[in-house]
Amino acid sequence: MTYEELIYRMVSQAQRGSEVAERANLDAKAIAEAMIPAIFQAVAEAAAGNNRKRPLLRRTKTVAFTNGSATIPNDVLTNYLCDATLIDSSTLTKRYSWVNDYGEFIRTMDARLGSFNSPIESTLAIREPGVAYAVGSGLTGSRLLTVPCVPEIPILATDPVDVADVIASDLVSVGAEMLRGRLAEEAAATT
Repeated sequence: MTYEELIYRMVSQAQRGSEVAERANLDAKAIAEAMIPAIFQAVAEAAAGNNRKRPLLRRTKTVAFTNGSATIPNDVLTNYLCDATLIDSSTLTKRYSWVNDYGEFIRTMDARLGSFNSPIESTLAIREPGVAYAVGSGLTGSRLLTVPCVPEIPILATDPVDVADVIASDLVSVGAEMLRGRLAEEAAATT
């Protein structure tokens, strides 16, 4: 489905059985479009909390490290980094594992595997295989991170919304419910 179709379906479902937006002369489509980032975030968080839907949100991101540290892209669901995989696309024999505890990450004794951790919410730290961790030094280069993410919002109205059907259905349902509430609020404010 295209972005335009998604908006149309949300508006249609939100207004089903009610003329609130029409009576208050509201532009439901514009209100829906303004709510899209919140809708996509809410659906992604709910889906990530479901073990069967979480894999449907996985995307591969190129993460650029400088001295062993990288900024996590904004659309990554950081609560699910423990489900992420990290690879070096130039040397596929390297293995990295997620280490949940930062203290354990910096003093890992078995250096056969590399590891990665998020010491603060927006930062990813990496330790290469066979290398001791040292603050302010480490890998400078890119790695591929596959992790659950918020679906991408298409740029053009005619662009497809690139999600699995079950996630698209959730976007419509959650979007319609959120829009219905917003339309009722806006209509009440105009009367």
